[in-house]
Amino acid sequence: MKLHKNSLFQIGLLLIVSSVTFTSCVKTGCEREFNYVAYRPVYMSYEDLRNAVTVEGPRKMVTTGKIYYHAPYLFVNEVNEGIHIVNISNVAAPIITGFINIPGNVDIAMSGNTLYADSYIDLVALDVTNMDAIAIVDREQNVFPYRVDENIHVDVDETKGVVDGWLGTDTAITMECGNIDSYFFPTDVVFLSESSAAFEGAPGVNGSKGGSMARFAVDNNYLYCLSENTMELFDVNNQNNPVHSGDVPMPWNIETIFPHEDYLFIGSTTGVSIYNNSSPFNPTFVSIFEHATSCDPVVVKGNYAYSTLRSGNECAGFSNQLDIIDISNISYPSLVNTVNLTNPRGLGIDEDYLFICDGNGGLRMYSINVPTAPTLLQVVDIEESFDVITANGLLIVVTADGYHLFDYSSGTLNEVGAIKK
Repeated sequence: MKLHKNSLFQIGLLLIVSSVTFTSCVKTGCEREFNYVAYRPVYMSYEDLRNAVTVEGPRKMVTTGKIYYHAPYLFVNEVNEGIHIVNISNVAAPIITGFINIPGNVDIAMSGNTLYADSYIDLVALDVTNMDAIAIVDREQNVFPYRVDENIHVDVDETKGVVDGWLGTDTAITMECGNIDSYFFPTDVVFLSESSAAFEGAPGVNGSKGGSMARFAVDNNYLYCLSENTMELFDVNNQNNPVHSGDVPMPWNIETIFPHEDYLFIGSTTGVSIYNNSSPFNPTFVSIFEHATSCDPVVVKGNYAYSTLRSGNECAGFSNQLDIIDISNISYPSLVNTVNLTNPRGLGIDEDYLFICDGNGGLRMYSINVPTAPTLLQVVDIEESFDVITANGLLIVVTADGYHLFDYSSGTLNEVGAIKK
């Protein structure tokens, strides 16, 4: 049986010992039979990968990921599949107008009318000036690492192409009692657990903007892409012709990126790293604010950075809180306050408002008139919110059941539309 990559969210433990049979157990020894499902990689050739980008009709949202707002459109990533195009010019009745098929796509960013998207090891650039005639204008090949999660111990043959799925086979082995530890499974077979991160699944109304979970960001005519333990740099002065111009070494646990003025704020599982970006082709490390191990998106306003810390299996932490970090001395960021939360994910900021997706704790709206002491204004009971985008009074919220649109121009959150999966 073939298991598609998006189904791997529901695998659970795939090393399934469905029966243990003792055929004999005497002084001379015994035998046991183990039945399990072995998964081997399914490859997409490099040629097929590079001919696969097409614009299609709308399709159902299933396993959605990152979001990007480009008025009046919302681009929604379908993990490892491509990008949904949603017209939200009428917020009360959003319309999914099409789908861009991009195998291996996880992240999105834009400069002007050019959309940048990863496709496994490549970067794809698309001109979306005319939504009825989206055109592929460039592909930078082999700029990202070959994608096999470090938690998956399996040998792959990179000459065959990219791993685009997994093929499951019912298998049985018989061995002497007590010898299970000495049995070596084939190196091209993988037994996955549900904690594998590889299969998870990072301005104003007239501008473009990504969420706080974005790993791609455009600033000063450069595209910055977080990739494993590097930040890849692309010169996009010519928007339709991104040029890979180098990389910056990063810690292995980087998660999110947020540009602010002349700095890049990089969220990781262990802290917030700050890079001077006044020379956009050569970001340089300035300082780091360290915290306990936890998932960590970050946004910035003025002299303060706001970072949520979340516990959970993939975050390997125990903290659920908002950290408020004083960055007035950029070389020595310091913690000034902490707000306890339930299980926060993404967050967004707009003028004097801070919005936090607090998982099952709801969508929270704070006033930050006093930047170091947020005042809770409202909690919206919404199913498992993940990330937000703010856009001059319009709040786009990613949840477990789809996307919700709120008007907050009056100082309160009022839902005005939704896109359901």
